[in-house]
Amino acid sequence: MEYITTIIVDDEERSRSTLRNLLNKYCKEIEILAEAGNIEEAVSLIDTHKPELLILDIRLKEGTSFEILRRLSHADYYVIFCTAYDEYAIKAFKFSAIDYLLKPIDLEELIAAISKVKKIIHRSAQTSSELINQLLTFNLNDPNITVPTANSLEFVRIRQIQWLRSEGAYTEIHLRDNNKILSSKNLGYFENILRDSGFFRTHHSHMVNLNAVKRYVKKDGGYIELHNKTIIPISRRKKDMFMQQYSNKK
Repeated sequence: MEYITTIIVDDEERSRSTLRNLLNKYCKEIEILAEAGNIEEAVSLIDTHKPELLILDIRLKEGTSFEILRRLSHADYYVIFCTAYDEYAIKAFKFSAIDYLLKPIDLEELIAAISKVKKIIHRSAQTSSELINQLLTFNLNDPNITVPTANSLEFVRIRQIQWLRSEGAYTEIHLRDNNKILSSKNLGYFENILRDSGFFRTHHSHMVNLNAVKRYVKKDGGYIELHNKTIIPISRRKKDMFMQQYSNKK
């Protein structure tokens, strides 16, 4: 078995203990090298042990785990965040991190996050330094999202997405340059991330960027036309809500 060397950072000993026990019991591929309870200790341990994976509590008593990342000399690692806090934080880390775990940690979500890291390490050409650079340069005014595919993580500017279509458990993401990405996440996953960024789910299988909409056409039961002439279906029960949000956007 190939182990993923890991350091846990959390300022609550009980939280570290809970996570350690879950990893030891259910994620046998994880090798915990050390644990830290504060920023100084974390920086020292990470630079000394050079782990492949960091599992970081977001908010520590003396600051946030972003300070740890900015101070590290060691640069070849992946990050999973843990948080007990607001939705805005969760959304930002969905944009930029490998994954996040909401406290109290759910076992299935933990196993899924570790599995994602394992796939990225073994299959992706994307280097961890690229991922960390994306994390530390996250721009709230022009944010990007991390799009998981079968073999990699793609970074996509939100404003470049025109529309998304459900493909069962997958999502087809259509970009302004007419390229498309097939993500291994379902449409509901992207709806949670994008609905507060000017996107609207028009149908069980479609979601659009309101900035890409040219007009709403009433004939033939109603549909949406994008600036690039793409026709997007809209369900009857969504029409009034769409018109309200589209009008506010304009």
